[in-house]
Amino acid sequence: MSKAYEFRKLYADVVDDSGRVAVLYLTYVRLAGVWSGRASVELYTPDGQRTLMHATEPAALIDTNAALTDIPSEVSLPNGVFRLELEPALGAWQPARPPPADALHWHVMAARTGALARWPGGELSGVGYVDWVHITKPTRLLGLHELLWGRAHLPDRTVVFEHLTTVGGDQWDVGIEWHLDESAPRKLTGPVRLDAGGHGVIPLSGESLKLTPDRVLHDGDAFDPERVPRVVDRLACEMLGGRTTETRWLGRAHLGGMVAPCLYERVRFGQSAPSSGV
Repeated sequence: MSKAYEFRKLYADVVDDSGRVAVLYLTYVRLAGVWSGRASVELYTPDGQRTLMHATEPAALIDTNAALTDIPSEVSLPNGVFRLELEPALGAWQPARPPPADALHWHVMAARTGALARWPGGELSGVGYVDWVHITKPTRLLGLHELLWGRAHLPDRTVVFEHLTTVGGDQWDVGIEWHLDESAPRKLTGPVRLDAGGHGVIPLSGESLKLTPDRVLHDGDAFDPERVPRVVDRLACEMLGGRTTETRWLGRAHLGGMVAPCLYERVRFGQSAPSSGV
């Protein structure tokens, strides 16, 4: 099955000072040599609302070596167009250490950008982030247990972190602390710690970054009916991806006297993910 399967996902988010969040997903799956794509936008507002907008056309296929300038800037929605404008502030980064699952590839396309998102009836201007995932084997076969992931844009730097564990006990701790006045990022100095309530500690080169949650943006099935409306598609997602749950927080990152928004999440796979229906 692995030779006949490939998955690609582009993730881009924007957060503004009021706590509004916009996330653009472009996803692609190849089965038996045939590609299918989709695009969607998720909007989160401080009142706890989540709005999903699905594109009317498949996402145009993006190459695995694509640069930030290759990202489609417009997505057609049922009632208009979603536009995303990105102005890079910090560049791309790829972990030097390979992940424990050799079919899994992840890198940051832009650690920090200026970003403006526009859609019918609204717009959001803030700080953005873009990353890319490429998987060449169905996710349920990778032996993943849990993923902790996030990024915080402080006034003088951006912090990106990822902590991945497998069912066999392997751990993958990677991440960066990238100062705006430095040409290259610094590696994180130790593993990420995040409790069930969303409080966390990220070790930096000096004082540790502390995370406190403000609100839960999403908690439940990663392939829920809002994200994947058709039952047949949700069944395919679970067959290929396995049971997957997500808790996503918008919180605050504290470092010295600085406080900034932080978007982060916990993803659980397989037996570690609570069971959910389709």
